Amino acid sequence: MPMLKQFPAYTALQLDPGGNLWVRRFQRPGDPQPLWAVFSRTGAFLGDVRAPASVNILEIGNDYVVGVGRDEFGVERVVVYALEKPRA
Repeated sequence: MPMLKQFPAYTALQLDPGGNLWVRRFQRPGDPQPLWAVFSRTGAFLGDVRAPASVNILEIGNDYVVGVGRDEFGVERVVVYALEKPRA
């Protein structure tokens, strides 16, 4: 299959309880981990968050992230990660 000349800018959008917008950037083949850009409700860029490669994020809370992950055998399981935000 020929390689595309253009790619989408993002593949998913999520809001957290604080009103921050999480934008999953397009992951090119070979990129090791999904990258999420986080923006405040006023549009200020807050930073990037790298997610585990095998996890599909379903919910973003104030201090946690919930998703579905696959192990090395392809078995799905629910995973919960602590979300540590930088102190201002």
